[in-house]
Amino acid sequence: MKKSVTILLFFSSLKIFSQTTKEFKYFGIYEDYVANKYIEPFVETEVKELSLGYIVTGKKIDKTTNKKSKKEKSAWAFEYNKDLYFNMIYAQWIFEWDTFAKIDVIGKNYMLVILDEEKDRKAIGNFNPYGGGVVGVLLNSKPKSSWFNKEGNSFKVLLIDRNKPLRVKASGLENVLAYLVDTNKILELSKNDPSVIEKLKNNSYKLENFIELISKLNQ
Repeated sequence: MKKSVTILLFFSSLKIFSQTTKEFKYFGIYEDYVANKYIEPFVETEVKELSLGYIVTGKKIDKTTNKKSKKEKSAWAFEYNKDLYFNMIYAQWIFEWDTFAKIDVIGKNYMLVILDEEKDRKAIGNFNPYGGGVVGVLLNSKPKSSWFNKEGNSFKVLLIDRNKPLRVKASGLENVLAYLVDTNKILELSKNDPSVIEKLKNNSYKLENFIELISKLNQ
């Protein structure tokens, strides 16, 4: 009987968690983030799942009218507990609806979202951009978009270029997108550094190497 009560309490706590609401401060577009301009009035956001790396959201309720608000669904990002969370609908190739991923690196030139392919798998869309095509002349291979750290964990990395923001003009979107970091993007950022090319060829280029590169480029 005691075991049954424990199980019941466990599932009850899960239900309560799924109905949690929080007040996030949304930025409609990237330029609003730069200007520190929030969408107003503020809304209460249903939190379906909250983890260290991402937050899955549900309905948004306008606190002044108690009605659903739609504009936050397409917001570029929101602020929560002094952290910035990027809307994954603006992620190149691995976009995901109603999911906001924590921005791990914020620099003057580049921002990074680093997603653990195991722990953060629910935040990563499944679209495959390469479909068997061969690109990457310098490496004579398909570009990689998964990067291991020194501990052997695999990650997807999104990069926001603050000087040359990625926009898809034909789509009508005014928001800034995030690049999915692949082999070609690393070659571009490193300016085809021979030592980087060698590591990429030998599959010894690690997540830490890329973070170090971005750190230098943000100086």
